[in-house]
Amino acid sequence: MTQYEVERFEEFLSESFSEEIRSREVRLSTEQIEYMKKIYPGATVQEMVDNECGDGKFWFEVKLMNG
Repeated sequence: MTQYEVERFEEFLSESFSEEIRSREVRLSTEQIEYMKKIYPGATVQEMVDNECGDGKFWFEVKLMNG
């Protein structure tokens, strides 16, 4: 990802996972999943059934650890 894409993705994650929201269904690329796992090593990522989108992204259920 470019620096701009990383900044936008980090903003998206921050907005998607506020202190109150620790689990969410999100549509992400393989590259975004790999990056997210680096910055949230305790996160669990589960692929959803029939999750493929036409743009190369996939639906996942993501759960972040508290703390």
